[in-house]
Amino acid sequence: MSAPRVLVIEDDEIARAALVRQLQQLGPALIEESSDGRHARLCLERSAVPFDLVCCDLMLPGADGVELLRDLCGRQAPGGVLLVSAMEESVLRSVAVSCRERGVPVLGALRKPVRREALSRLLGDRLAPRSAFAPVPVPRSRDTRRDEIERAFEQRTIGAEVQPVVDARDGRLLAVELFAHWRRADGSALSGARLLRVLENAGLGDRLGRYMVGVALRMAAEWRSQGLHVPVSVNVDDAALSDLAFPEFVGQLLRATDVSGEQLIVEVGEGVALDHADALDVLARLRMRGVRVALDNFGKGPVSASRALRLPLTEIKIDRTFVRGLPDGVVSRAVVEFAARLATGLGVAVTAVGVETEAQRCAAAELGCAGLQGYAIARPMAPDTLSDWLRQLAAGSSSPAVTAAEPGPGSGQSR
Repeated sequence: MSAPRVLVIEDDEIARAALVRQLQQLGPALIEESSDGRHARLCLERSAVPFDLVCCDLMLPGADGVELLRDLCGRQAPGGVLLVSAMEESVLRSVAVSCRERGVPVLGALRKPVRREALSRLLGDRLAPRSAFAPVPVPRSRDTRRDEIERAFEQRTIGAEVQPVVDARDGRLLAVELFAHWRRADGSALSGARLLRVLENAGLGDRLGRYMVGVALRMAAEWRSQGLHVPVSVNVDDAALSDLAFPEFVGQLLRATDVSGEQLIVEVGEGVALDHADALDVLARLRMRGVRVALDNFGKGPVSASRALRLPLTEIKIDRTFVRGLPDGVVSRAVVEFAARLATGLGVAVTAVGVETEAQRCAAAELGCAGLQGYAIARPMAPDTLSDWLRQLAAGSSSPAVTAAEPGPGSGQSR
C-alpha cells in the first residue's frame, strides 16, 4: 500500500514545520507544503488523485482557508480535512459544520499550537457523511417603483435612524442599532418591514443588506472624527447570508472607511438560512475580519439554543416578547434567565431588547442582561442627534460614566 498523501497549508513557516514533523512522527506520509491560498489551489489542481488529508490554516494570504475549503467541494474532496487555527473555538466550530454540510469530510479542528496527542486522536476519526446544499432560488416580482428605488440606492437617499444600547450597570453607550428609513419624494416615509416588502416586490430586497453596511461604516467613521467610538449594529437577511462574496465586500468597506471590524455588528434572525452551510461560511469569515455577530430574536424560534452553539456569536439578543413579560411573567423570566446563563457559558454578551418600563429594565439587569435597548432607554433618533442625546443623558445622570464605550457588546433589536 502506498503512503498517504498529505497537503499542509500554513503560512507561518515555524508552525508549518512543526506540523509536518508531528505528522511524520505518526507514520510514513508523502507531504506537500503550501504557504498561501494561491499555491494551495495549484497543488489541488495539478493533483491527479485527491489528497488523503489536507491540514489547513484558516488565515492565509491570497485566499482565506474558508474560501479554499469551499473550493474543494467543486473539485475533488480529500479523504479528510483538519482545520488548524488560532481563531476562537466558535469560529472553528462553525467552519467545521459548514464544510461538513457541503460534503467536505472534516475530521476536526485544532487550535494552535497543535499537540501531537490531539493530532493523533483526530486523525483516527472519520466524521460526518457527505451531503450537499444547493440554495433554492426565491422568485422575485417587480413593480413600478423599481426605478425610483434604484435611484434611491444610487443617490443614497435611503437613510437610517439609530437606537442606543446601554450598559445595564452604569449606563454607558455600548452600541447603536441601525434602522433603514426612506423618505420618498412625495413626502411619504417607509421603514422596517414595510420598506423591506417594497424592496422585495421590486426585486431589490437583496441590495438592502450591503447598502446598510455601507451606511453603518460611514456613520461610524463620522462619529470617530467627533471623538465617539460607537459600534453600529445592522440587520442582515437571508440574501446576505447566502452571498459568499459578502464577507469580502464588508472587508473592502472596512478598509475604505478605515473602520475596525469590531465597530460593526451584524444581526442575524431566525431565518432558515442559518441552517445552511453558506450562512456558517459567511458568518465565520465575517468574524475572521473582526466583525461581531449577534443572534437576534432569541427565544422566538424553536431551535435558538442549538443555533447559538453552531454560530460564531459574540452576542445573544433576547426577543422583546419575553422582555415585555418582565418582571412577573414566569415564562418570560425563565427564558431571559436561560439566555443570560447560556451567553455566560458561551462567553458572549446578552442584550434585552424592547425594554419599555423601569420595572422591565431592573428585572432584565437582575436576571443577567448586560445590555439594554428599548423605549425606556431611548427611541430611534436621527444619527446626527446622538451626540446631543449623550450630552443630555450625562447632564441628567448622577453617574459620569454615560459615555461611548470602546469597544462594548453588540446591540439588540427594539422598537
